Amino acid sequence: MNIYIVLRNGVFLGILSLLSVLDLSERRIPDRIILVAVSNWLLISFILRQPISLVLLQMAAGVFFGVCVLLVSLITELILKKECLGGGDIKLLFVVCLYLGFWHTFYALGVACVLVLMQQLLKGKTGMFPFAPAIAAGACIVMCVWEM
Repeated sequence: MNIYIVLRNGVFLGILSLLSVLDLSERRIPDRIILVAVSNWLLISFILRQPISLVLLQMAAGVFFGVCVLLVSLITELILKKECLGGGDIKLLFVVCLYLGFWHTFYALGVACVLVLMQQLLKGKTGMFPFAPAIAAGACIVMCVWEM
C-alpha cells in the first residue's frame, strides 16, 4: 500500500477521533478541523497525482451528499418540529465522502444510524445526542470492511 494513502487515512482517523471527543464534550465540530481534513485530502490527492477531474468529481460528490443530508434533515425538522442534525455533522459527512467516496459514505451513515439506534434503545433515552462519534465509528467500520 502506498505510504501517502496510509498517511492520508491515518490523519483522517485522527481527525475523526478528535471531532468525536469535541462533539461529546462541547457539542460542536469546529470548522478549522474540517478545513484541516479537507486540506489533508487535497494535498495527498495532488501528491498522488490524481487527475483534477477526479478530484473535482469527488468534491462534487461530497457536496451532493451533504446537500442531500441537509434536505432530509430540514424536512425531518419540519415534520418533527425539532432540530435533527447539526451543521457540523453535515460538514463532517462531506469530509467523510471525500475520503471514502459517495457509496461508502452512504454505508458509513447507515452504520452510524444503526449504532445510534442501538445506543438509544439500550439506554432507553431519546432526544439530542452527539452524532459525530457514530459517524466516525461508521467510517472506521467501512474503512476496515473495504480495506481502504
